[in-house]
Amino acid sequence: MLLGSCFAGIAIDNCGTAIAHNVSHALAGLAPVHHGLATALGFEATLGWLVEADTPELNAAAKACGVANAAELPAFVSDWMDRCGITRSLPSAFKPFDATDLAREMRAPENQPMRRSTIRDVTDADIDRFAAAVMVLPKGI
Repeated sequence: MLLGSCFAGIAIDNCGTAIAHNVSHALAGLAPVHHGLATALGFEATLGWLVEADTPELNAAAKACGVANAAELPAFVSDWMDRCGITRSLPSAFKPFDATDLAREMRAPENQPMRRSTIRDVTDADIDRFAAAVMVLPKGI
């Protein structure tokens, strides 16, 4: 975990964060949640949309993960999360909140740098879709 955290810090220093981190920070703006879980849930919810950009960088990431191209990354990541035992749920503190609440947090001024640094333009409709995908998860399991 320490090595993974170090690599993540190096990556963030080099290129910043994007929409998955926007989701993660917005979740934390609503209720207490482990940052790693929140980011994993945000990553899984946004990766299918993100890889539609089909950039050389995404394809290089795919190859580094041992898959043929960027389009295969969402399945790879979901499988990896399954193998790691990551439960797709939110803490019980999220029971009072819904997708509208999360979308509002995702649009908050402090989360806009992560929205802007995404390789695709993130529309308000995209935010609504990502918020719905995350907030449909079970709460309090």
